[in-house]
Amino acid sequence: MSPHAHRCTACGRIWSTEQSHRWWVYWYQLWLAERVWMLALEFGLSGEARYEKRALATLAELVRRYEAYPGADNVLGPSRPFFSTYIESVWVLQLAAAAGLLEDLGRLPADLGRDLRVHLFRPSAALIADFDEGRSNRQAWNAAALFALGRVLDDRG
Repeated sequence: MSPHAHRCTACGRIWSTEQSHRWWVYWYQLWLAERVWMLALEFGLSGEARYEKRALATLAELVRRYEAYPGADNVLGPSRPFFSTYIESVWVLQLAAAAGLLEDLGRLPADLGRDLRVHLFRPSAALIADFDEGRSNRQAWNAAALFALGRVLDDRG
């Protein structure tokens, strides 16, 4: 299958609708953010350049694409690659952790760090901060993401 053709595990039907594609994007983006964090950790633990190289390349590609992702105001808040603000929080939290670790190790190139801050982390933080989930478990994810983003943005406010 491909990002535009999805087989239903229950009935075998192949779906190729906008909704099925966005559902695929949802899971792929979460998977990708987890891999970036894992790659940064693997590099930190092993020092193997292949992990560093892949983490940096993926971060660079995400920052290049982020602002082009469709922004939508959904029932669960505004988001770019997802249907809810809190899922964006889960996603960007992992990216911020990876970038922060690589930066702490002195391995995040200055231009990539700047681009991440300007074109991904700051816009994502503004989007997340703008949607208060109130007393909700979703707000806990938003708070965690804002904390992590505040660290990589060096925002003490």
